[in-house]
Amino acid sequence: DPDPDAWQPEDVLMAPLYSADGGLDGVLSVDLPVGGRKPGKDQCELLEMFAAQAAIAIDNARLHWALRRSVAELEREQQLLQASEESFRLTFENAPSGMAMRGLRPPAEGRLLRVNAALSNLLGYPEGELRRDGLTAFTHPEDRDLVALEANVLRERGDVKGGEALIEGLRRKAPRDPAVL
Repeated sequence: DPDPDAWQPEDVLMAPLYSADGGLDGVLSVDLPVGGRKPGKDQCELLEMFAAQAAIAIDNARLHWALRRSVAELEREQQLLQASEESFRLTFENAPSGMAMRGLRPPAEGRLLRVNAALSNLLGYPEGELRRDGLTAFTHPEDRDLVALEANVLRERGDVKGGEALIEGLRRKAPRDPAVL
């Protein structure tokens, strides 16, 4: 008669590996216990604790790889953003048309944040002076209300169209050098 506590070739001992969300990730299987005997209650509890720790390690590995993928994706997006910003900067600075970027929200509301050389040349004022004094200082007095209204509409809509009214108001004011226009 075989020993009832002896491990038999047909015996199976498994412990489930559950993820943090309760899903079954796998199964930990013991093929041949030490001593060739069926494990007791303490050994089964130890196997269950080991399985729980293994499941945590699997979850941590998944989180680690997900984090690495997210970081790689963020780095790729950062590179694309930098390339886009550089492309915009070069386009803005080298545009043959006068261009300015105006702040639409406090604390920069109404201030010219950037001015390109073409606008500076068109109006006959240095870029620093245009940024310091803003569009209103270079707008014909009869057009200031129109420019203010247009700027408010642009700010409220978040729209970049309609800048023609701003430029027309600027052109009506004589530049320092009449040959510029």
